Amino acid sequence: MPGFCGIYRRSGPIETDFNTQIGITPTTEKELQLTQCYIRQYIIPKFEADKLFYNNKDIFYCTDGVVFNAADFYPTYNSTTLSDLLPKMYEKEGIQHIAKLRGVFSGMIIDKNENKIHIFTDHLGSKRLFYYYNPNTKDFFFASDLKIVITLMKKYGYTTQLSEDGAYCLLTFGYMLRDITLCNEVHHLEPGTILTISLNTGDIEKKRYYELKSTPYIEDSEENIIQELDKRFCQAIKREYDKDNEYGYRHIVTLSGGLDSRMTLVKGVMLGYKNIRTLTFSQSGYLDQLISQDIAADLNCDYVFHALDNGNYLLDIESPVRANDGLILYGGGAHQLSSVAMLNWAELGLLHTGILGGAAIGTYLRDICHHPVNITVLKKISYSSKLFKKIPSNLLMEIANSYDNEEICSFYERGINGIYNGYYMTQNYSEYASPGLDVDFLDYAMKIHPKMRYNNKIYAKWIKTCTPIAAQYIWEKTGSKINTPHIIGFCKRTLRYLKGRVLNQRLVSMNPFNYWYTHNPAIKEYFDNHYSSGISSLMGHPELKMDVEGLYQSGTPLEKTQALTLLEAVKWLELE
Repeated sequence: MPGFCGIYRRSGPIETDFNTQIGITPTTEKELQLTQCYIRQYIIPKFEADKLFYNNKDIFYCTDGVVFNAADFYPTYNSTTLSDLLPKMYEKEGIQHIAKLRGVFSGMIIDKNENKIHIFTDHLGSKRLFYYYNPNTKDFFFASDLKIVITLMKKYGYTTQLSEDGAYCLLTFGYMLRDITLCNEVHHLEPGTILTISLNTGDIEKKRYYELKSTPYIEDSEENIIQELDKRFCQAIKREYDKDNEYGYRHIVTLSGGLDSRMTLVKGVMLGYKNIRTLTFSQSGYLDQLISQDIAADLNCDYVFHALDNGNYLLDIESPVRANDGLILYGGGAHQLSSVAMLNWAELGLLHTGILGGAAIGTYLRDICHHPVNITVLKKISYSSKLFKKIPSNLLMEIANSYDNEEICSFYERGINGIYNGYYMTQNYSEYASPGLDVDFLDYAMKIHPKMRYNNKIYAKWIKTCTPIAAQYIWEKTGSKINTPHIIGFCKRTLRYLKGRVLNQRLVSMNPFNYWYTHNPAIKEYFDNHYSSGISSLMGHPELKMDVEGLYQSGTPLEKTQALTLLEAVKWLELE
C-alpha cells in the first residue's frame, strides 16, 4: 500500500536498502536521513499537495492521504497551502491539532526540539499504520504496509512469527480484531490514535485523541434532527467534491442499488456538482445494475458498469492480498479491485463511496435500544462460526469489555477492520472517501436514539424529506421502494434468500459466490491449486493446519476464500 515508513534505532547503523515498490502500482519516493531516524515516503501521484514531506530545523512533517478542511484554518494561520498550515498548527497547538483535521489520512511528525516522533491515524483509521517495537533494544519500525515492517524486522534479525490469534480471526471473522495482525510481533495503530516515541529514552506512549460514542442521546424533535443530519451530510459532500475541484479532477462515485451510494451521488448532483462518472460492479442483470443505471441516466451521469459474471475476478488472489496485507478475506474486496483497476485514473479524483453510510443511521442496531457486547454479538459479525471456539476467550472478553454497546463494537470491529477492505483495494489508484464517515456527520448521527434509527426509520424519513429523488428508486436490500410496508420488503428478502441458498440461482446478489463456484469450474480448479500449493506453509502450526484443511474441505465457497487468504498471506509476508 502507498504511504510512508520509518526506522528509529537508539543505537546501531540504519540500513536503507529495502524495497518499497511492492504495491500494485508504482509510487513516487522521497527520503530523509537523520542521526537516529530514517523516513521514506512512497505515494501514488494523486493529490500530491496534500501529502506533506516538509522539513526544517525544528520539525519534519510527513502525511499520506487527503485533508478536506484545511481552508477553514488558512485565515487563522495566515496560510494558503497545507504544507505551510500543518507545521504552524503543530507549533501552536502541539500534536492535538490532529483532532481538528477532517479527511482520510495518516501521518508522522519528528519534533527536533523535543526529540520525539509522533505517528498517527485519522479519526477512523482510514489509512492504516503498522509498527514493531522492541522494548529491549528500543528499535522501532513503522509503515503503511505490514509487509514493509516485516521486511525491516528480518533485516535487523528479528523473528516474524505467524500469529495464530490473527490466523483464527481471519478464519472466523474474515478480518482482524483490535490491533492484531498476522505477525505476532506487529500491531496496527488503532483509529484516532497517536503513538509517540522519545528519541532520548526510546520509550513509547499511545494516546487516543478520538473515540466514537453513541451517548448522550440527542434531545430534539425528529424534524430538527432530520434537518441537522442533512446539513452535516451536505457539508461532508462538499468537502469531498471540492477536493476534486481543487485539483481539477473529475468526480467518480460508486453506485449500487443501495441507499448509501445513491445518497452520495444524488446529494452531489443536488448541490450543483457536474461532470460525474459512476462506477457499478455486479452480476449482470441483478438489481444493483438495473437500479444504478436508471439513477445514473436520470441524473445525466456517465455510467460505467463492470460485469462480475462467472466470478472470474476470484482467479487473482495475489493482488487483493498485496492490497490489504492478507488481513481481510480476499473474496470480500477482489471485485472492487478488479473494477477500479480497469479505469484510467489520470483525470479522476477521489473514489466517492457510500461505505458504512448506513452504519451511522442504524445498520448495526438489533433493537430499539442499545445492548452490551456479548459472544452472540461477536458471532453475528463473523463470516464463519466453524472455528469460532478457537478464538481465545480472553480476547473475546477484552473486546466485549472495550465497547459501550454492540453498535459501537460492530462499527469498529466489522466496519473499520473489515468493511474498509474496499478502501484498501482503491488506494493503489487514488484516494477515497464516504460522507457517512465524515466525523462531524457520524458523531451526530450515532447519538440519535436507537428507537429513531432502528430498522432505517429516520434514514427513510430523511431521504424522503430532504432527498426525495433518491426515494423514487427501488432499494436493492428489500426489492421495494423505501416507503413500501415493512412486511412486503421482508417477504421479498426471504424469497431472495431461498432462491440463493436453496435453489442456488444466479440473480440473488451482486456476487453470487455459491452459484459461480458451482457453475464455473475454473474457480474450483484455481482454489484447489492454491490450496494444495499453500497448505504446507503451515507445517510449523499443526493444529492450525488441520483446522484450515477442515474449513477448506467442508466450508462454503466464501469460507474457502478465508482459508486461501491465510495461506497466500503467510507466503506473501514470509511468516514463520
